[in-house]
Amino acid sequence: MKENELIFDRTKHVCYSEAVKQVITDCLKKQFSKKEADILWEKIQLKYTEYLQTLPYLGGAKDNHNAPGGTYDCIALFAYYEVLDRKPSIQEIYEMNNAILLPPFRKLGKLFNINHPWQLKLLNFVFETTAKRDQKKHHSCPAGYIMQTEPFDPKTGIHYRFEQCPIAEFAKAHDLLEIMPAICNGDYPAMELLHAGLIRTTTCANGNVCDYWIVGDKSPYLKKYPKKTDEQGYFYNEYRRSIAKEKYLEETPMLNYSARNIQQLLAERDWNTLNEFERLKSIYNFVRDEILFGYNVDDSIPASKILSDGYGQCNTKGTLFMALLRACNIPCRIHGFTIDKKLQKGTMTGIVYKSAPKNIFHSWIEVYFENIWYELEAFILDSAYLNNLQKKYPDCTGSFCGYGVAVKNFQNPIIDFNRNSTYIQSEGITQDFGIYDSPDDLLKEHQQELSVLKAFIYRNLGRRLMNRNVMKLRKS
Repeated sequence: MKENELIFDRTKHVCYSEAVKQVITDCLKKQFSKKEADILWEKIQLKYTEYLQTLPYLGGAKDNHNAPGGTYDCIALFAYYEVLDRKPSIQEIYEMNNAILLPPFRKLGKLFNINHPWQLKLLNFVFETTAKRDQKKHHSCPAGYIMQTEPFDPKTGIHYRFEQCPIAEFAKAHDLLEIMPAICNGDYPAMELLHAGLIRTTTCANGNVCDYWIVGDKSPYLKKYPKKTDEQGYFYNEYRRSIAKEKYLEETPMLNYSARNIQQLLAERDWNTLNEFERLKSIYNFVRDEILFGYNVDDSIPASKILSDGYGQCNTKGTLFMALLRACNIPCRIHGFTIDKKLQKGTMTGIVYKSAPKNIFHSWIEVYFENIWYELEAFILDSAYLNNLQKKYPDCTGSFCGYGVAVKNFQNPIIDFNRNSTYIQSEGITQDFGIYDSPDDLLKEHQQELSVLKAFIYRNLGRRLMNRNVMKLRKS
């Protein structure tokens, strides 16, 4: 059957590549007569289209994850496995997957050597670009890949992870996890062809995330953490990534968690009796929903003052969040930005909006949990406020910018923490200031640029009008 005769939604899905077709048909010809091979190939094609009927939208042909060797070729391999009565071994599927996946890496390996620092940096840029692209399109294909990168460190290599993998989700849904090692393990030889090495503990198929630590193949880390194979057949490296936690737990003048009211709160909530995940989640929910969205007098006020106020915005709620996390022995740091003032339209109105600077100082908090840095931003808006805002604009199902929100999926933003990053204003970011150990350090180098007069007006009039607008919406 010709590929253009296959029946599936081509506006939504992609046909398998010529590469996977060649590999599968070659394998069939080695095992069966021409007539039998042709019959089996047609059955594989029909199984492939059957799989696509229930497959969610994954970005189509424009998504680089769907290129040859990607998502749809893996689904074709699953179809091959399912159709054959004598099931291929993991090693057979591994070799087939490599025959599809590796040729582009083999070509790149003639040009690239990741042992060179500038090439390692270039590869990191490619991953960062891919992650940003994945995040931007997540609203249109929520079942797609969720990729997160970490700040680049030329001394330790590239760190990134997939928090969601459609191939793993497909295998789980169709009871095909037994052959996922053949798919996942291909990442190791792919990196080797770039004169690099992969260090990984789990994948999305056998863990919560698929983590990547990429170094040059001359790196001593590869000898320290050699590749192993587990009982299921997955390649892995046995290591526990460590950080200098002390600096991410320090108390500072702004993160003053020894203050009486904070210590009283800690005693009342008893967070330290919870396991680390529940502790983190409970603190996150407290800051998001019990510290209401509102505008404090200044970004530099300490955590104890924010707790007394009972409200805050991105920077101030972030300060309180960090103080509570550190008080409960959860490492955290801060990432500074600016956002477009359009994001604040609705909370800012009239002369307040017109006189506001174009770029507003902004930050989110990064939390270190289970060897992963999670970016947490969606604690800014309390649920009551956000729910009423969504009710105010019920017909908006796509992107939205205003009232303290800048997201791609207004009705279903990623705001709940469950071992994932959360965002509520990230689509409005205009400038990146980088990562700092504490808000004290961030504010020494960056803060809101306002004249003395405008700062006075904001403190005494502007923020009060903004808080009135916020309260009005919350009570509507």
